Amino acid sequence: MTEEATPREVGSHAGLGLDPERRADGMPSSADERKLRRMYAVRVGMPGLYTDDGEASGSQHGISIDFMREPVADVVAKVLALEVARYECATAQPVQAPAGWVLVPVEPTEAMLRAAVFNPDKDTEGDWSATKGNWQE
Repeated sequence: MTEEATPREVGSHAGLGLDPERRADGMPSSADERKLRRMYAVRVGMPGLYTDDGEASGSQHGISIDFMREPVADVVAKVLALEVARYECATAQPVQAPAGWVLVPVEPTEAMLRAAVFNPDKDTEGDWSATKGNWQE
């Protein structure tokens, strides 16, 4: 007994991973499927999720997902990869500053004061001005 090809296996979409039951813009023809895909996109919670005009696509950690047009298996695989990337970022050790690059408060030296733009005539605490030429010896 030979099996007949189903409508999903024949036609111009065969072998492309596209469902022939899609609209011309590539979105699912079923309003319920579109609604579920949008709800899933919101639930995944990607920052900057684009949802105008019925779209639902976003990108985070270098992973781009078009919830409306990609096959369900691809969406699920990308969401799982996104969750792994989120976990790795959340548990990564902070980068340590190399020795000597930590800023510590110090009293200004005479050389620092001469290099800076300072006007001692304005007040007792000093006026650090952005304009050169205010230094008076």
